[in-house]
Amino acid sequence: MADKIRISRRRNYREQLRLYLNLTKRLNAKLKKLFRQASRKASTKYAQGMFVDDIFMTEYADDLYKILANQYRTVITQSAKRITEQRFKKADDEVNTIIEAYIITHTATEVTRISETTRKLLSATILKGIKDGDSIEDISKSIRKSNAFSENRATLIARTETHTAMNAGSMEITKTLALSEPVKEWNSAMDDRSRTWHRDMNRRVKPIDEPFIVNTPTKYGNIPYRMMYPGDSNGGAANVCNCRCFYSPYDKDDEVIA
Repeated sequence: MADKIRISRRRNYREQLRLYLNLTKRLNAKLKKLFRQASRKASTKYAQGMFVDDIFMTEYADDLYKILANQYRTVITQSAKRITEQRFKKADDEVNTIIEAYIITHTATEVTRISETTRKLLSATILKGIKDGDSIEDISKSIRKSNAFSENRATLIARTETHTAMNAGSMEITKTLALSEPVKEWNSAMDDRSRTWHRDMNRRVKPIDEPFIVNTPTKYGNIPYRMMYPGDSNGGAANVCNCRCFYSPYDKDDEVIA
């Protein structure tokens, strides 16, 4: 059984936000570089009269897989270090098992999703150019400027993937800590940029294996999404994109201060 400790909500959130920003910056730079290379390659292929084909998309997906897998490994390692050092050292082999399990279950899904969106955005750019009567050279230039490879898209992906990996990895690490009654507390940024329904979630506490119920406004009214942690893809884009919420894991008997 783990010893009781004292936890500061404020310090916990600051540490997680700092780690998230640093790791996001790292991934953002790599994605922007990949997008620049891919946009030039796709543009050149089209200018030479070749389709942006499956070979191009496969190479793009392979490069994206390597980048995301490496990011997930770094994010979960850093998250594990922060959580476990709060209590005690944890064996590296347990952390590695969690990392590899996350990469296996998550990376291929995300690469497929991102690649398919890229394919659709590229097709839309080409079809619009053809419909507008643009020349091959003009369509080639449009491909290079397409939203498929925009800096804003790279930033959004970097933020989303880093945020989700941090919280998902932290949860799996928490389950290995031999806590007597592990719980998790939702911590919102609590500023003007925070979603109102995420501010409402601030300090909500749940057992580690139970989902948070996040009442999310939609055009159909409020929908109660079941999310295991902030950034959980079960919450959909309305809850995941650009979210800065984290969660604090602790034992029910720990002393938690504001």
